[in-house]
Amino acid sequence: MEFNTENFEKAKKYVQSIDARGGTEMFSALKAAIELFGKEKIIFLFTDGDVGNEHEIAGYARQHIEKSSLFVFGIDSAVNKKGLQAIADAGRGKAEFIVRDEQIKEIIVRQFARVSSSNLFEISLNAKSNKVTDKIEKQRALFNHEFYDVLVEVEAINDDFELQCISETQTHSFVLQKDTFEPLELPLDKIYASEQIRRAEKYIEARPFDENRGYKEQIVEIAVAYQIDSKYTAFIAVNERDEKLTDIPTLQETVLESPAGWENALYCASPPPRMMRLDMNAYYYEAPDVMGSVGDMECLSPSPPSAKSYKRKSMTGALLNIFKKSDDSAEIEEIIKKIEACEKAINNDEPHQTLFDEILDYIKVNIVPHPKRYEKLMSWAREKAPNVYEMIEKGLILQV
Repeated sequence: MEFNTENFEKAKKYVQSIDARGGTEMFSALKAAIELFGKEKIIFLFTDGDVGNEHEIAGYARQHIEKSSLFVFGIDSAVNKKGLQAIADAGRGKAEFIVRDEQIKEIIVRQFARVSSSNLFEISLNAKSNKVTDKIEKQRALFNHEFYDVLVEVEAINDDFELQCISETQTHSFVLQKDTFEPLELPLDKIYASEQIRRAEKYIEARPFDENRGYKEQIVEIAVAYQIDSKYTAFIAVNERDEKLTDIPTLQETVLESPAGWENALYCASPPPRMMRLDMNAYYYEAPDVMGSVGDMECLSPSPPSAKSYKRKSMTGALLNIFKKSDDSAEIEEIIKKIEACEKAINNDEPHQTLFDEILDYIKVNIVPHPKRYEKLMSWAREKAPNVYEMIEKGLILQV
């Protein structure tokens, strides 16, 4: 729509009426924008979603963007940053990211400065007499007051390089004198390997699967050789403890920022779940036996624990005696009861994950920092609740 006061008010009302549900469907929206607005337009993409098919989206943009440009705004902390950068790069544009409590004026101005400046899209590096064995150009466009990155592998630098750029109105040439190159204390081998992987992934994005033979294997080979994550590889760190029976795994708490509005998020299920209560006021949801329609979707939040008191079963007296003099002995008794309830649920093939997560969180914060407590509690759990004991061990190892 044409921008004017009336249409701006319509747009505001439309946005305020949107009720988002489910995931982010970006591919069809981007495809429609490219087809609808022609081949020489500026397209803006605003999203707060975490898309998982970024390779498909980037591949389509790379093939069909032609003389248009795609500029991306990723909003809040739940976006797929790397994926959006790849999509913007494929669309001959740039991505900017806006998080909560950040001054956005500078970001908006920077992005629109790219749109309004004389941008260079046809760029080539002339190596002259230098013998180039490989070249990776990281960008498709050069914007005013910004850097252009290119990785070049040469046998030796014997001559100058020349960067040739063509805008809509003229041709520009920049000479890179050989005497000005300086060695850097950077892991250039890893940087180069990472870009080789990225180049192979771009090739896969832009071509049918039957033309990709050998590229997946190439990515895996490079990633393993240089210990780099990729689409097809992942690495884990293993911490070998000297005293496996007494040493406690090192825990590291990582605080993640929740996207705006998620702090008090409700539990959503479709169809409406029935809520069941375990002993010790632990709540979880169980889906109905008969699946309902999408129209039955309803969001619910768990009811608060009832004030009603529950009759507690007798516990292992020996273990309780260990903690009876501590200030938090009541909490210890409570967690022991929850471990027993969780073990019972596992043995009866009943839902137990919510209860176990509560147990694990308590142990990480209140038991692990005290080796003697941890050893006594785990010795008891190994004998009285072997299934929960094994789950706790695995849960703590995953936190290392």
